[in-house]
Amino acid sequence: MNSFSVYKELENEKMMNKEIKVEYSPTAALEEIIEFYENGVKTEIRYDYWAYPDAKRLMKKMEEGVRGMDYNLNDIERFCLEIRNRNTKFFCDYFGVYLSALINKIISDGDKITLQLRGLKDGIGYIGSELKKGKIIVNGNAGNYIGEKMEGGEIVVYGSVGDEVSCQMYGGRIRIKGSAGDHLGRFMDKGEITIEKHAGIHLGCFMMGGKITVNGSKPLDICDDAEHGEIYHKDKKVFSH
Repeated sequence: MNSFSVYKELENEKMMNKEIKVEYSPTAALEEIIEFYENGVKTEIRYDYWAYPDAKRLMKKMEEGVRGMDYNLNDIERFCLEIRNRNTKFFCDYFGVYLSALINKIISDGDKITLQLRGLKDGIGYIGSELKKGKIIVNGNAGNYIGEKMEGGEIVVYGSVGDEVSCQMYGGRIRIKGSAGDHLGRFMDKGEITIEKHAGIHLGCFMMGGKITVNGSKPLDICDDAEHGEIYHKDKKVFSH
């Protein structure tokens, strides 16, 4: 089989748009991951964004699907690039549930995985869903529900993200180098979020704890339903309860 390339993102912010080219060869593990994607994930969602509104049920099915697989973090990185190169129409929020299930099964404290998503028209959502340890680096924009229900570890996005980031977050750290959409920190209980640019409306909606920092120049639209936690605009504390 022909080898293909996967690109490893540099964590240095000054190099965020540059890439290191690393040569890999397809493996049996990668082929198994792709096969389940083609015959399991796509079939489950049936190409319809709204066909599977319950991400929790989908995560359970994805966890069952990956349970018997033998793969490593490099295989997931290669899978992400391979699917991206196919220019698939299946990039929607729920594709990230599969990525999260793959990652959560094997990632450990001190591990780091880079997902090369730069150039995608639509951001993938649910990346880092239910993450407990390790570090996920996203090179490019991401979609909705990033870090949903995460309990630990770290997510760094070198781009912007969609709505509902850190929804029901119970711990860990999220850093977004671009902007975030609406309802950032909704039902957030613990953890820390830093947005380097701007945040959308209803910031901290039903927030119950944790810390949010937004460093962009636009005024913050803090939701009246924010209950507990801390929100900072740059270095200034603008909400605390």
